[in-house]
Amino acid sequence: MPLGPGLRAALGLVVVGAPVVWAVVGLLPPRWTSAALLAALAVAAWAFGRCVDARIAELHGVLRRLADGDFTARAPSIGGGLGREVNRLAARAATAVEGLSRDKAQLSAVLDQMTEAVVAVDAEGRVLLVNPALSRLLAVDEAQARGRRYVESLRHNGIAELLGSVLRERREMAHEVRLFSPDERIFEGHAAPLIQDGRPCGALLVLHDITRQRRLEQVRRDFVANVGHELRTPLASIRGFAETLREGAVDDKENRIEFLRTIEEHADRLTKLVDDLLDLSAIESGHRAPRLEPTDLAALLAGSSRSFAPMAVARGVTLKVVAAPDLPKVSADGDQLRQVLANLLDNAIKHTDSQGHVDICAEPWHGGVRVTVSDTGSGIPADDLPRVFERFYRVDKARSREAGGTGLGLSIVKHLVEAHGGEVSVESRRPGGSAFRFTLRAA
Repeated sequence: MPLGPGLRAALGLVVVGAPVVWAVVGLLPPRWTSAALLAALAVAAWAFGRCVDARIAELHGVLRRLADGDFTARAPSIGGGLGREVNRLAARAATAVEGLSRDKAQLSAVLDQMTEAVVAVDAEGRVLLVNPALSRLLAVDEAQARGRRYVESLRHNGIAELLGSVLRERREMAHEVRLFSPDERIFEGHAAPLIQDGRPCGALLVLHDITRQRRLEQVRRDFVANVGHELRTPLASIRGFAETLREGAVDDKENRIEFLRTIEEHADRLTKLVDDLLDLSAIESGHRAPRLEPTDLAALLAGSSRSFAPMAVARGVTLKVVAAPDLPKVSADGDQLRQVLANLLDNAIKHTDSQGHVDICAEPWHGGVRVTVSDTGSGIPADDLPRVFERFYRVDKARSREAGGTGLGLSIVKHLVEAHGGEVSVESRRPGGSAFRFTLRAA
């Protein structure tokens, strides 16, 4: 093995000093010769040992820094193959640690940005990893959860059962997981075993939020059921009266006209229901996007009031429009805005008793305009207020059907107003009437 500069210097000192030692020994008396030689050798050995000890201590310090994680430590003064191997080992270790740190940072960044909740456990069920989404979902502190058993740290039966099944059976599984705090949410849980060197060493669970998907599926089912229910009544009436006419009532001059009038009314109701369904579908799909242009709201309110004046007079209801004098023009689609007002006025007049009032008020509101359609009818119960804009939802089902409503008018109002960039709301008291409000942007 090549010698380092320190060792070469020590040996050089011995080699260079050897002639001098021999010359001095030659001048000594014979009886001192052996003692002098031993003394000279001892001094040389001591110098050599000190040099070796210093270099070994320096190498030990470098190795200790490497063991403590300081991979910048090098051994510049250690010559020969040993020093080079130590420095080579340090460089490789530094490269490996840098790669692991980079991979860990990338993994942490991915886990931090995931909306899905993720937890990993080892073969003994101890938590290895919890990402921020799961920490927020279960109110779990990641530092406190790590190293503890998942049953103790996560405290959710559905998650615990899914992880336990994967650890026992060592195969992928998927189940729905429900959380009820702070509100009900539904998750699709996918769990799979972690494999290392061909052997299971734990399990990984990913929770994907499917609450919105499940609610949409429920809304779709309810919608189909409601449509079927709404269609059944008029179709049954039309079929019944048609059979009555076919079986001989067509010759009954006194009643056949009434039967035909009833069939016509139910046919009109079916037509209106289909038209409303088509309108709502077109609005929701974006096929009826409003063509916004500056619109004189005061003139439009006056026109809608005149259209519903005969209906109000027939029911003994006073209809009045109050528009602020400084009312700005609004950015709106005139036809769609008339449909909004028609639905609100139709509801208000139908649900207001004789001698009642229906008022339309328009006023400037936060840089735009707010329109209020209020009535003095029976009002809406507080429990029903959050649902009045749902499709087919009726407060008084029997009275609504008698009035010819389809249950879609307020839903259409909500979608049209939101398509204009506005907001819709309702206030009510029983008794005392209701007030529906919506906002529009100024032109």
